[in-house]
Amino acid sequence: MVSGGVDSMCLLCLAASVGKAVTAVHCNHRIRAEADSDEAFVRAAAERLGVPFRVYAADVPHLSRSRGVSVETAGRDFRRSIMAQLAEEGYTVCTAHHADDQAETVLLHLLRGSGIRGLCGMRAVDGLVVRPLIDCTRAEIEAYATAERIEYVTDLSNADEQYTRNFIRHRVLPVLNERFDAATVLNRLARHAQEADAFIAERLEAVVRIEADTVRVPLDAFADARAETYVRRAMTLLCAGDEVGTAAVDAVRSLAEKQTGKRVCLAGGVTAVREYGDVVFGKETQSATAPQPFAVDGFPAFGVRFFDCPNVVEPGVLRFDPDKLPPGAVVRLKNEGDRFRPFGAPEKSLKRYLVDKKIPARVRSRLPVVAAGNTVYVVCGVEIGECVKIDGGTSRAAQCERI
Repeated sequence: MVSGGVDSMCLLCLAASVGKAVTAVHCNHRIRAEADSDEAFVRAAAERLGVPFRVYAADVPHLSRSRGVSVETAGRDFRRSIMAQLAEEGYTVCTAHHADDQAETVLLHLLRGSGIRGLCGMRAVDGLVVRPLIDCTRAEIEAYATAERIEYVTDLSNADEQYTRNFIRHRVLPVLNERFDAATVLNRLARHAQEADAFIAERLEAVVRIEADTVRVPLDAFADARAETYVRRAMTLLCAGDEVGTAAVDAVRSLAEKQTGKRVCLAGGVTAVREYGDVVFGKETQSATAPQPFAVDGFPAFGVRFFDCPNVVEPGVLRFDPDKLPPGAVVRLKNEGDRFRPFGAPEKSLKRYLVDKKIPARVRSRLPVVAAGNTVYVVCGVEIGECVKIDGGTSRAAQCERI
């Protein structure tokens, strides 16, 4: 990721010299009049170094106004979206963040009332993002640029103290440095916080349960100061940890005291739902809604597939007679008004059956079934109906499997 500043230009030159395949990526934020000339500068530098060049542009001021967020936030979100896209393409993303950036980040998080995770600052390796210069100071990087005659551009907006990070850089840290070696101390704090965070995360695994695309946390975990740690951990596991704030923690703590089925929407598309003895965190996903014709051919529909299996009853395995299904049977999500006769039991509404089975509402809403009209014959992953059970007249059997 190359802005054209001294730190990213040093990183680009170093990366180009190690014999690996390198691509220079520039994000044009359209904030300053010099934005296009900075883009041209980075393009020319990449050509001289013989590395491929990619540019992404966005009208960040417009994004800021339309979303009602600061220009800083809009710009950061723009860059993160590009980095996420590059990671999906298989790239390892390198940024030129250094020790002074780390000090600013930790202090900024501290002043915002962050927990331990915020005090961790930026990690040298964070998923597919690598920060090779994180232990180098700005002074060391500038000295290297001078010694190696590396050209760079200066972003004049870095002097604008209306931006919070610039205010910390130019006004707060200089005052702290009158008494303390602030950058060194704050970087040390980040390392200690990262060690503590890793220690806590290791022990949280015994409590925080990951199940498919959800994270489940027992209610008693929210009874005291541990609540913040558990919410942040759950959100981190769902790739939304950077968006956790005090309001989210308070909302989940309040949710834990409410009745089963209540939910709150959190950042990053994450929802938290009160389910019996737990709070369950998950990301909202769009499910296909058009019914699919039932077929025993292994073709997936609604996250399940059906395949031929031995024509025998086996405890704990849901097998049924597909030939007993009426013509036109489909695989779909449950509907209001559905009726179901469970194996060995009388008929009742499907909703009543699922409530009696303590299937959470979050799961019920996207539960695939095999049905004809409003009659349900198989509740996938839960139970088969009495009408399709295997008996002496069964010539073939089918089994349902989640994928």
